[in-house]
Amino acid sequence: KIREDNNKSAISNLVNACINNASIKQIKKNKGQVNQLIKMLLDSNILYHKIQQFREANQATITNNVHKLAFKDTNG
Repeated sequence: KIREDNNKSAISNLVNACINNASIKQIKKNKGQVNQLIKMLLDSNILYHKIQQFREANQATITNNVHKLAFKDTNG
């Protein structure tokens, strides 16, 4: 009876160890995916700011060209 109980306990411990191991592997996989998403978000944020800087840097040139075109239209 004692040996049977010990075997059941050992099997139970083994099953729990397998479940825990699978959970840890899944957590690590999820963590990797989350980190990948964070990197993508950061990259897209950096890209957005670069686009904004580009627009700001070119806004003066664009405005100037529009004024030149408008001046040409009114003055032939």
